[in-house]
Amino acid sequence: MCSRSGAGAGSSRGPRSRSGWWRRRRPVRRCPLSVRISVRACWSAWPKCAARCRALEVQVEYVAAAPASWTAGQVFDIAYVAGAASAPAHTVLHVTVLEGTAAEAAGTFVENSVSIGRSAGPTDYHGRLRRNRVAVLDIADPVNQTVGRAHARLRRDPVTLEYRVFDEGSRNGTSILRDGDVIPVHRRDPRGVRVRSGDEIHLGRAVIRIEIR
Repeated sequence: MCSRSGAGAGSSRGPRSRSGWWRRRRPVRRCPLSVRISVRACWSAWPKCAARCRALEVQVEYVAAAPASWTAGQVFDIAYVAGAASAPAHTVLHVTVLEGTAAEAAGTFVENSVSIGRSAGPTDYHGRLRRNRVAVLDIADPVNQTVGRAHARLRRDPVTLEYRVFDEGSRNGTSILRDGDVIPVHRRDPRGVRVRSGDEIHLGRAVIRIEIR
């Protein structure tokens, strides 16, 4: 049962303010409150845990009367409930080359970063080696020649498990074809563009299709 406190029965006025006016004191309702906090435990140890933890769940419940187990004068109770979290979803990226001649016409990747370019192991001006996981052949082909040696990269967010495509400074550009719409991927944009299963990614004149499973 909620209790009510405030001024006496004969007066509902509180202390007098500095201006001389009486301030009306509103009665305060005190109802029993039960708070339940649900904490989901991580299934692996830190630091991998940070990518798999779930948010803290808080449930607040008002009760009409205090349970018999509460002590006298107790108006709230907090209960902690820990439950095992489910294992994180596992995503796999499947890439199919639609336009252009590649070392492999299709490939499946489980890593967080997949580099795309011409030639499997090109080097930059400083002699540093790059490993293109999706590699079109470095041949005298009008389509392949529009793909840069370090053209683009697909990255998976370890927390959301979403994939984004990044243009790494290509000369002929990168774009996404989705439901008939062309979505540009700006050169060296650190934000990249989120991709979806079924998207076609245009790398110059070469085209790949991605499927996320």
